[in-house]
Amino acid sequence: MAHTGTSARREFLAGCRDEAPLLLGVAPFGMIYGIAALAAGVPAWLAQLASAIVFAGAAQLVIVQMLAAGAGFVPIALTSGLLNLRHVLYSASMADYVHHLPRRWRLLLAYVLTDEAYAVAVLRYQRRETATPPPGGSGASRESASEASA
Repeated sequence: MAHTGTSARREFLAGCRDEAPLLLGVAPFGMIYGIAALAAGVPAWLAQLASAIVFAGAAQLVIVQMLAAGAGFVPIALTSGLLNLRHVLYSASMADYVHHLPRRWRLLLAYVLTDEAYAVAVLRYQRRETATPPPGGSGASRESASEASA
């Protein structure tokens, strides 16, 4: 059982390491969003709260611009939903990789799935797939096996 905990910890730390370089853009983007939100008349506490619960940067900026233009709730919600539809596709493509996790973890991971996190995670899972020998154990990747049969 300790091996599983160590393996999970190792995977978590590897994910943090892989994600770290991508976080360099978070602070400047946060500043841009904060300035735009305050300029649009959004109270500082609400801008902070929005940053804590909305992880889609494009949606944050569009929402602020629409608020500044006086748009209503329905157009803002629809626009934000359309902008974030890609996250549904991201989550769907990750489903096979996380199906073994408890539902609460899958829901949390779907919620915090950003473009950057998706790129890091899907590449890691795909690398793992090609490194894992197929059942039958020739050691060849799935791609090599399919090329051989073609």
